[in-house]
Amino acid sequence: MGFFLKEVKPGYASFTCTPSFEHYNPIGSVHGGLAGTLLDSCMSCAVQTLLAAGQGYTTLEYRVHLVRGMTDKTGEVRAEG
Repeated sequence: MGFFLKEVKPGYASFTCTPSFEHYNPIGSVHGGLAGTLLDSCMSCAVQTLLAAGQGYTTLEYRVHLVRGMTDKTGEVRAEG
């Protein structure tokens, strides 16, 4: 999906991505799943930094409220958890 882990420390993780045309949905904007994937990744990686080796986790629930659509002109976005 073209996103990258930028920073990680205990209890914190951030990812960045630059939306492009490959992320578009059929109605002409970046698919909301890109935002959801970035958020799920940063939140779960932040949690993982606090777990013991071999301990697992899973995302139970999260909500995304999109207030402005992304396009290929948006530039880099950053998600922090």
